[in-house]
Amino acid sequence: MVTYGLFDESETAILRKCVVFYFTIASDEVPDSFDINRIYSLTNHRIRTDLQPVLRKKERFDLLSAQKRVENYLTDLLVLEKGERQYFDAFRKNEYNPELLFTEADILERIRNHPMALWKISRA
Repeated sequence: MVTYGLFDESETAILRKCVVFYFTIASDEVPDSFDINRIYSLTNHRIRTDLQPVLRKKERFDLLSAQKRVENYLTDLLVLEKGERQYFDAFRKNEYNPELLFTEADILERIRNHPMALWKISRA
């Protein structure tokens, strides 16, 4: 994604909001911040077993270089705005307010009754 520029600057805000949304519904607990350093737990062994088989024969993958690029990209991307922080805080209190993240009516309509989000906040 980073190397080939799949997201331009006009799409970074929506990408960040999507990351925030899926992070809250996929995590056991909603932390105060993202642990970007977890990317360094990926090993060369995992690259050889999981990624190498799907790469072209002559294509090489430099794990350390990729980790640094991803760290830089995520560090810039995941600077949360006020509404995103409020969404995190509310979700931590078992309040689901997707309108704190998204203002687009079509997106809100699709996620307002997201089953995983509703289930997560109902568990308290």
